[in-house]
Amino acid sequence: MSRLAAAQTAPDFNIPRITNPPTIDGVVEANEWKEATRIPVNIEVEPGDNLEAQVFAEALLMENGEALYIA
Repeated sequence: MSRLAAAQTAPDFNIPRITNPPTIDGVVEANEWKEATRIPVNIEVEPGDNLEAQVFAEALLMENGEALYIA
């Protein structure tokens, strides 16, 4: 593990519980994911070794009591 990764602490975040799950079809529709928690993905591991990412990306998370949804 690099020193950068070892020095960072994981942020706290809440995963919202939803009543209408998204359609699992490979398409991330903004209206289906509007309640999701957004987590920036700002570290690159391939290529690179925990380097700052050159392109903005984020993960979307939500759950419904039965499943965890990640986009």
